[in-house]
Amino acid sequence: MNTIFSIHSERILRALVALLPLVSLLLAVTSVSSADDSSDPTAQYEKANQLYAAGDYKAAARQYEAILRAGHFSADVCYNLGAAKQRLSEDGESTLWMKRALILQPGMPEATQSLTFLRKQGGILEFADTPLRRSILRLSPVAERWLMTLGLWGVAISLVSAFSVRRLRSYRRTLITFTVLLLLLVGAVWRLALYRATQLDAQNFWIAIPDKTEVVSAPIPGAKAVISLPAGSEVRLVQDAGAWGYVEIPGGTRGWVKKDTIAPTWPIFTGTSES
Repeated sequence: MNTIFSIHSERILRALVALLPLVSLLLAVTSVSSADDSSDPTAQYEKANQLYAAGDYKAAARQYEAILRAGHFSADVCYNLGAAKQRLSEDGESTLWMKRALILQPGMPEATQSLTFLRKQGGILEFADTPLRRSILRLSPVAERWLMTLGLWGVAISLVSAFSVRRLRSYRRTLITFTVLLLLLVGAVWRLALYRATQLDAQNFWIAIPDKTEVVSAPIPGAKAVISLPAGSEVRLVQDAGAWGYVEIPGGTRGWVKKDTIAPTWPIFTGTSES
């Protein structure tokens, strides 16, 4: 009896040993599949959308953030994250992500509509979006560089022609006038580029995240309050002073604000107040 039992046990052990490579292979395939799913932005996006549809807005927001932190930026992901934050009554974060969606896709109808609602609901403060501002922003930095480069080449050619080409000496006054006009054009484009970089580009603007962001008169505890900003309000960073920022508020008022209460409109994720 013991001999029969021993034989059966040996057979079972041999069968199990023979199955071990197959089991290991199955486990490896499963783990690789799971890793692929977790790193596939499309699968992550679908999972986040499912969580949002199920009403788990917090988990959906975490999933959208994971996609963005991995470097997969898109207007749709930013908008959906903003929508999830809005459902969580985090209006500051919602405004921030709607604005980022519009940077990636200017004129996006869903983000524009949501921002309109947030403005009416929260009374957020924003800088005026004037026709002049939109016109300046339409001129790309590449176009500005090309204009300045062509202008400087024109200046060089015009000066050489005026003083080195005998046949053109009779036109020297005209060429000098043309050179001066080109220099003025180059100077105007340079000033325009500087104004856009320091005043209008998205990285200059930060969004107030908490319900009330206190702007004070000095970067010290207990300083006199200047204004309390509603969540989602826009400020322009004038000076970065570590834990504090000197900001301009729509309307021209300036003051100091703690940097951990505001977040940059662009770029995404800079290690500030965002979690």
